[in-house]
Amino acid sequence: MGQYSAIAIDESSQLVLEHEHEHEHAHEPANDGSEHSHSHSRPHKRAEKEMRTIRRDIRSVAPLIILLTACVLFSAATKSTKAPKVPTVAATPEPPPPPPPLPVFRSAGPLYNQYDVCTDFCKGAITTCEGVVDWVTNTYAIPLSRHIDGGAGTDATGKPEEQFDACHNTCMGWVYWRQDAQPDFTQRFFNGYAIGDSLNCRYNHLQFASGIPSFPYGLAASESESAPQHCQHITPDAGWVCTDYRRDSDNKTPPQLYKEAMFTKHRVGDCWLAADDKIADCHRKALHDGTIDQQLLWVPDDIEYIFLHANALTKVPDLSRFTDLKGIYLENNALTVLESDDFASNSKLEILNLSNNFITEIPDDLLASVTDLKSFFFNFNYVTAIPATLFGTTTDIELISLVDNKLTEFEAGTFAGLGSLKLLAFGQQGKAADRGKIFSADGIPDGLFDDLVSLEYFSTFINAVGVLKESWFGDWSANLEVIAIFLYQTGPVPPLVIEDGVFDKLPSLIDIAAYSSGNVIEPTDVSNNPNLLTVLYGSQFDILAPLPEPALYNAALI
Repeated sequence: MGQYSAIAIDESSQLVLEHEHEHEHAHEPANDGSEHSHSHSRPHKRAEKEMRTIRRDIRSVAPLIILLTACVLFSAATKSTKAPKVPTVAATPEPPPPPPPLPVFRSAGPLYNQYDVCTDFCKGAITTCEGVVDWVTNTYAIPLSRHIDGGAGTDATGKPEEQFDACHNTCMGWVYWRQDAQPDFTQRFFNGYAIGDSLNCRYNHLQFASGIPSFPYGLAASESESAPQHCQHITPDAGWVCTDYRRDSDNKTPPQLYKEAMFTKHRVGDCWLAADDKIADCHRKALHDGTIDQQLLWVPDDIEYIFLHANALTKVPDLSRFTDLKGIYLENNALTVLESDDFASNSKLEILNLSNNFITEIPDDLLASVTDLKSFFFNFNYVTAIPATLFGTTTDIELISLVDNKLTEFEAGTFAGLGSLKLLAFGQQGKAADRGKIFSADGIPDGLFDDLVSLEYFSTFINAVGVLKESWFGDWSANLEVIAIFLYQTGPVPPLVIEDGVFDKLPSLIDIAAYSSGNVIEPTDVSNNPNLLTVLYGSQFDILAPLPEPALYNAALI
């Protein structure tokens, strides 16, 4: 309590002492010896006793008095010395966070801008894929029978400086689905654009030609085996992959028809209608099982093509009302189950695309009523078997693609009677760590392909098919122009074997791609194949080695 407590104690003590002193003098006996003093001796004693009691009581409460006094004095002193109140000053706000980093450059403009996407596309098309097509005249360095609109035999008059503009003009004529043209390869949707007549598919294969996503080759891209394989798919013809069934009347695909009718588009609900309302584009509208039926109420009964891809459907919607349908596109959804009667009412159906879904089983009578079917795309699903009778009624079918499922074999007779089939693709079977490892040569019974007399394109890439057997080929293979069996060696396996006599049964062969399979093809092996223009073997990964090798330097000459 400091100096204030000392003052309080001194003052209280003095007060008590003075009080005691006054009482002592007031009752002190007289010293004059008179009678009067003696007569008052008893009262004096009583007074003295009372005085002692009072003094005792005062002493007992003195500490409390001292404490209270000290508190009062301390409070008063504190108030008198308290600092003046300082106005509150608002705290200085923290500085704002730094701006986010600039976006990584991916294209010349927003991806919804087809003009700029085509600019980026054509930069790669005339470098990585230089010479694969003359964009001015639409002629091809490696002509196939299916090339049209210029095609084989047309004199190429395009000059190098004319190629970019011609490429860009061509690119602007392709349909561009509203999905990133430069895909995020961590997302499943890019698989849905691995085939099909679109800018999206062609851009995918331009990147595959460059080694993306797994082995980007950089400036050396055009020198890798991947380039001649994938560059043929970025052209107007698109080399059997970035294409679709072309209708007989004008040789055009449904996406071509839709693009040409873009100035007739009008939107009803979540669908665009075009081409005299014969085409319905309902793609990428977040449609699901609970909304699709209501949205389809806006679609006319006589629609011919319907694009329903890139939605959230888990089952095939009711399309029974649309009896004139020729093309149904359901890729990039989340379909899990197919029913036997899903397409029973669509008897005019020519194109069915069910790729990139989660389907695990195909009913054996799924296609029983679609006898006019021309193309069946069933890539990137999860089926383990193709019913032997699936194509029993589709004898006019031209395109079958079953890439990236979980197939281990085909049953004998699966392709029986398919004399019009031109493309058969069943590469890359298995998922995740099993991709390319579960389908072997044992899954191909003898005679499986015997009826495929019109087949031109045969693809079984990234599989465990370690041998091309001579017994698989015969009279049926006389028209076969392309065999794609590349990337067989995805693990430590022996080299691919092409048995003696195989090439002798391929008189029309133009393109053989067997690279990254460990095998070697000798010129004498193909001496009876006069049309052969592309022979790919060796390893696509050799291009990643630094060149020239340091050991090749001759220091003495430097």
